[in-house]
Amino acid sequence: MTRAPLLIALAALLALAGPALAHRLNVAARWEAGRVVVEVYFSDGTTPAGAEVIASHDGVEVARGRTDAAGLWTFTPPGAGRYALAVTEPGLHRGRAVVEVPATVPATAPTDAAPAAAAAPPEREGTDWVGLALGLAIIAALGLGLGLLQRARRP
Repeated sequence: MTRAPLLIALAALLALAGPALAHRLNVAARWEAGRVVVEVYFSDGTTPAGAEVIASHDGVEVARGRTDAAGLWTFTPPGAGRYALAVTEPGLHRGRAVVEVPATVPATAPTDAAPAAAAAPPEREGTDWVGLALGLAIIAALGLGLGLLQRARRP
């Protein structure tokens, strides 16, 4: 019996694993100069323009907007506290983050709100090695299962 179907199936699974890992949606949020700055990006470094961001405080929506071409969105919170951010990207990827807004602005903070694009972006995550290893293990298990199935079907 030929191994071609098994090799083709394994190659297809490996080819599909990369794009799936590359499109994990990340959300980073920080308090900066009187505003909350939200940055949305994929694990491969690309940014989704037009991702919808909903900010809520104690379960109540306080702001809603869309990211710009750089994956940024800002809003001025109505007060101090913990804000939950829910992001939905046009390709239907979802992400979440939480940001803590202090009761008072520290004395060292600038008084003028700088535009979000001029702010230093948060440190981005690198490759998700655990997810990659898990994906490869699943692919290997599927390949082994297919091989055992083919072997069991032999006369």
